[in-house]
Amino acid sequence: MNAQQEFDICIVVGGMAGLSLALLLANQQCDWRIVVIDEATFPSSPNNTPLHQPSFDARCSAISWGSVEIFQTLNMWHCLSQHHTPINTVNMTEAKRFSSVNITATEQHKPMLGAVVENAWFGTVLLQAIQQHSNIQLISQSQLTQPKATAAGFHFALQSSVGDEQHCTTKLLVLADGEQSNLAQQLGIDYACHNYQQHPAHPHHT
Repeated sequence: MNAQQEFDICIVVGGMAGLSLALLLANQQCDWRIVVIDEATFPSSPNNTPLHQPSFDARCSAISWGSVEIFQTLNMWHCLSQHHTPINTVNMTEAKRFSSVNITATEQHKPMLGAVVENAWFGTVLLQAIQQHSNIQLISQSQLTQPKATAAGFHFALQSSVGDEQHCTTKLLVLADGEQSNLAQQLGIDYACHNYQQHPAHPHHT
């Protein structure tokens, strides 16, 4: 690998959250140097190439109307909507209770309450959109290691799947690698869980 690289924003793991954030940031400021690092492989041409990333498997994701509006702002919804099912009604029930609550798009004065989108299609559309931004760099088959906070941001090592190592710096480090993040533990980032003694609701959407 080459000499030390400098970034403004580094996002770890290019799943649905990581890639969406990269696009939002790139639209916010076109001169930010943004990099997305993932152990998975990003295809060079996402049109007909499967994206082998756990977030974009054969499952589907339900997104809210607020998320739909965000993707509309990014000019992506016209593509995402090609493989979506609208959520027009949500029924909320609680186990062992007879009461329920119905929420409809008509009552909320919205075209729909949200949508269900295929995860694989999500990944394809996100990658197509990212390729339109020259300030977003995708680095696949690599791991971020040895993270260290500095006065100017973070210093880290970028290790490829073949063992090459490169030292990098970034002003902002975003960990989008899930709740049990090893990098968060290495950086001393902790979280607390509180039991509110609440039972989960069971939403049903149509």
